[in-house]
Amino acid sequence: MTLLHAVPAYSRINEEYIFLHLRSLMRQGYDCRLVTSRLLDTPDRELPGLEVHVVPGRESGGWAQTLTRIESKLLRQYREFEVATTAIAQPTRGVAAVQAQFGMSATNFLRARVPVITSMHGYDGNVALHQHREFRRAMEKLSAGSERIFTFPSQHFANQVATTLKLAPSQVRVVRNYVNQNFFPWRPRQYDGGPLRLACIGRFEGFKDQATLLEAVRLLRDKGVDVTLDLVGFGPTEARLQSFIGVHSLADRVTLHAGLSRDGIRTLLYNSHVYVQPSHVDPQTGAEESFCIAIMEALASGLPVISSDYGALAEIYGPMAQADSNGFRFFEAGDAEALATVISASREHYQSPDEQSVQRFIGGFSEEAVGQRWADILDSLGVVPDSAASPSPLPDAAS
Repeated sequence: MTLLHAVPAYSRINEEYIFLHLRSLMRQGYDCRLVTSRLLDTPDRELPGLEVHVVPGRESGGWAQTLTRIESKLLRQYREFEVATTAIAQPTRGVAAVQAQFGMSATNFLRARVPVITSMHGYDGNVALHQHREFRRAMEKLSAGSERIFTFPSQHFANQVATTLKLAPSQVRVVRNYVNQNFFPWRPRQYDGGPLRLACIGRFEGFKDQATLLEAVRLLRDKGVDVTLDLVGFGPTEARLQSFIGVHSLADRVTLHAGLSRDGIRTLLYNSHVYVQPSHVDPQTGAEESFCIAIMEALASGLPVISSDYGALAEIYGPMAQADSNGFRFFEAGDAEALATVISASREHYQSPDEQSVQRFIGGFSEEAVGQRWADILDSLGVVPDSAASPSPLPDAAS
């Protein structure tokens, strides 16, 4: 049976996720098709036997230079993908199920006569909850019918979105995100004095709460604690963060990185001492984390992690905090003084996470573990691999 996987436009991050996802299903014998408006020319990202359809899209057009908000850019990509609905008639022939990766692309399949799985990640879920009535109404229409399944990377986020969209419990599935351990191999860390190098990766948005982290760095600086911070990302709160850095004379302590490549992010993690994730609920928009893959990648690389204790982060990473209190620490979300205290304690009692604890934990987010969860969902919908299929060996993930 054939699974149609629809995603509007690639980035380096979601390309890796989709590669791992399709490879895991193809290894189990599923015949997969991919529909997208853009492919990236990335070495070692080809899957033999994958049927690919690139539909018209203008995501690289002149408008990209004039938009500054990531929300506007992504919405434009989704809308352009919708314009191409007529172009996907051929790819949908003979399909047994559709998976719409990143929920908005699911609106192309409102009238599909096969099961539709809509994967809601942080951006889509927050948009459905708080920002765009039109999208929310489309998702509500899509949810009509028992063969309309919605997946989420955490139970906390699933509960939030499912309540808003009035989803039946039978329509909700929790499937964790994939973690590419091959790209972030374990490396034990040590701190031998000097500045404690902190790293934080994510879009510059209110719910990521980099502002609380900057305030914690200021408090530590004023107390004579030697720390530096690398902030990686871009987004609507960037000007506010830059203003804070300027007003409080933190330019010698904080570096903003707007355009690091995937390799650059990996290098930064290996050159850091501690990863910090200060996310909370944005009081203005209500947006929040659904998973936060950056924490998982930092852990996989051997970095100690400090995280806020709210929502999906507490749900997902609580087992790591319980297993290794020195290598993974929580602080109360939004409390800069509490965060500064935990950072100072990490400096005084520095410890890399326990490797065995991390490997056991990360194993639940591997290609095999997450891929099996997806296969279980497809099986529950009656979408099973062709018993006669004998898939050819596929390449390992790029390292």
